[in-house]
Amino acid sequence: MRFIITLMSLLLALLLMGARAPSPGLKPSFGGVLAAGKFLVATRQITDGVFRQTVILLLRHDSQGTLGLIVNRPMKIKLSKVFPDVEWPEKNDDIIYFGGPVEGHQAHFLLRAGKEPPESEHVFGDVYASASMGTLERLAKGASGGKVRAYSGYAGWARGQLEMEIGRGDWHIVPADAPSIFELKPEEVWDRLSGTAPGTEI
Repeated sequence: MRFIITLMSLLLALLLMGARAPSPGLKPSFGGVLAAGKFLVATRQITDGVFRQTVILLLRHDSQGTLGLIVNRPMKIKLSKVFPDVEWPEKNDDIIYFGGPVEGHQAHFLLRAGKEPPESEHVFGDVYASASMGTLERLAKGASGGKVRAYSGYAGWARGQLEMEIGRGDWHIVPADAPSIFELKPEEVWDRLSGTAPGTEI
């Protein structure tokens, strides 16, 4: 009986604080569950700050927390300037992206390749993640005909933190797709995935 009263008191306190307790298998309005290979799409509820109109590819979600990369925040800095020791093709105009506010000095790479590149981890489909400079150098030389996107920093959440943000309506979860990362213009990605582009529905 004491346990029931304590539990009721806790739930009442959460309601008074304006919080929503996350539930297992949480399914926001667009559907889906948290896992590597999913996109987090910022809702219109996030009106300012670093995550406004962002799309984040989840690379890891487990008992330790969550890690992902913002895929639609390009920076006006060429990869050849960031990694001058890599032998880039003569006309390479690829730029680095802002991956998130955590550890901005670290670089992470998303790779699209026909087979798993060395020193990388599978995320979904033909998309892999790596932090290896060796992998970046091989892809810069055209190995496997793959594509690469480089990111400065990453987005991270402690255990249970992201579930709470989803519970209060900050994020939608949708299946990730490679074209949104490697082919679409970055400024089009959030509109398409959030359903705001004309004729687009999710």
